Amino acid sequence: MSIASQDPFYRQRELLDEWVEVRTEINRLEARAAALLAARIEVMEADVAAAPVHREAIRRSMVAEYSAAGRMAKGTVEQAFAEARALHDDFPNLRESYAAGRVSAAHVREILRAPGPLIQAIGEGAATEADHALYEAAALEFAETEAPARTRAHVRELIAALVPQTITQRHRTAVAEQSVTVRELDDEMALLQAIMPTYKAVAILDRLTTIARAQKQHPENRHPTLPTDLDADLEYETGRAQAEAEARAIFGSDDTYTTDPFDLPDPFDLPGAWEAYEDAMDRLLDVMSRDVVLPPRAMTPC
Repeated sequence: MSIASQDPFYRQRELLDEWVEVRTEINRLEARAAALLAARIEVMEADVAAAPVHREAIRRSMVAEYSAAGRMAKGTVEQAFAEARALHDDFPNLRESYAAGRVSAAHVREILRAPGPLIQAIGEGAATEADHALYEAAALEFAETEAPARTRAHVRELIAALVPQTITQRHRTAVAEQSVTVRELDDEMALLQAIMPTYKAVAILDRLTTIARAQKQHPENRHPTLPTDLDADLEYETGRAQAEAEARAIFGSDDTYTTDPFDLPDPFDLPGAWEAYEDAMDRLLDVMSRDVVLPPRAMTPC
């Protein structure tokens, strides 16, 4: 009698083991592909050394060649070359683990994309190569036993711990680039996009969710619900003023606070400000969620 006939789970384990083996081999092949890209970059650098004036043309020609051969977008190929070079030049232990099949391409991508602030800090003298080595070791140890998504969160935490000041500076730079755009779609629809600090986006989403739930429960009220009568206006402004006063007491003088409920001081500026801001925002949203239905707007004939 065969082992398979004696053990009803034998075939399941056999298929699982084979699947794991195939996935490991795919990782090895992906690592080999990255190594080939790194080798091609070395050839490109030799060509550039012979004709430095044509560096950009040589690079574009290389990218176009691989894009056509691999039937891939040029942007994807450029990213693959950049990651291959970083893997080859700066992450020897990660490269070794990748070649052995212990991490996947997705793991490698997350580890390579996160250390921008650390590299910047090293260039500015705020961090050292030892910090880089520590990042690689800690990220790799985690990635070899966890999924790529968890690895992404972990490496971000590592970078924030290694170079907190740089993270803060990058956040402030990003805040200066806030924007709102609208792109028209089909069927008289449009896509509204806003780039802003996370805590503001979360507060706005919470407010929109509250409105959406109210209208879902009362579909007959198809107009925005805002305070309209004097009593409601008074209650709204009184509650808002109270919340603002409490926020000023938490964050400081008027110089660090404005009356815009979504323009509170940057939570990165003060320890514990995240919790204080969330408490103040909860109070504001509680006042702002007092709903009064507007009367239907009269339609003007064309």
